[in-house]
Amino acid sequence: RDVNSAGLRLDPQRHLTPIWGTSSHTGAHTGAHTGIVAAVAAAAGIDAGHQVLSSHLMLHDLTAPTTTGHDNEFVASARIDNLLSCWASVSALAASTASPALAMVCLYDHEEVGSVSATGAGSSLATDVISRIASGNGLDPEDTARLRASSMAVSADGAHATHPNYPERHDPAHTVTIDGGIVVKHNANQRYATDATGTAWLRTIAHTAGVPLQDFVMRNDMACGSTIGPISAAALGITTIDIGVAQLAMHSAREMCGSLDAERLVTLLSAVLSSP
Repeated sequence: RDVNSAGLRLDPQRHLTPIWGTSSHTGAHTGAHTGIVAAVAAAAGIDAGHQVLSSHLMLHDLTAPTTTGHDNEFVASARIDNLLSCWASVSALAASTASPALAMVCLYDHEEVGSVSATGAGSSLATDVISRIASGNGLDPEDTARLRASSMAVSADGAHATHPNYPERHDPAHTVTIDGGIVVKHNANQRYATDATGTAWLRTIAHTAGVPLQDFVMRNDMACGSTIGPISAAALGITTIDIGVAQLAMHSAREMCGSLDAERLVTLLSAVLSSP
């Protein structure tokens, strides 16, 4: 009864166990499988007589994305953070034009749990791929080091828009609006990898592409989130700029961003990947 006054406080152990059915249905034995394993095995077309050696199950909201707002200016969807950036990056790679530079898009796992894994940004994945491409083109280790040092990278992840109901949680000198342009993130403690050199490079590309930019700086008395930008920049030694689409309700089951900014991100990343 006090949720509207005291707030909703969820304990990961006691309150977040999913409820997926009743015991009369989920507890039925199906050969070697029982419960949810049996249901997933059946849905995957696995014979009930075979043993499931291991499983990796995740639950997802399947409600379709939609546009909302007075003029359909908002996009409401699950997992905008960070599937929007993944979609925009792959779309940009497909739309990019020929360039003498090598264009790459890396989609990492495990960003929300630290990125330290065999397929996360803290792994050797990107370094290994770049080294193999360089070796295949006849470059020695010294050439490969020069290649990385002369490269630029964009780390694209969701950005927090200034919430009109919580203005005290934002720096009043750096308002970030939905559909106000792609957000460039700055942090003196290197929670974001953006520096002056990278920002100047990106602003030049954005101006030519006609994409507006806005800047995010966290309040000095509050800690900001972070991205894979500093992690990958440290591993690769490549100048990196952290950007993203402004959104509300980040990490909620249903997030919201602007419909204009989604397309702007594709345009900007396409220009980045097409740049020499």
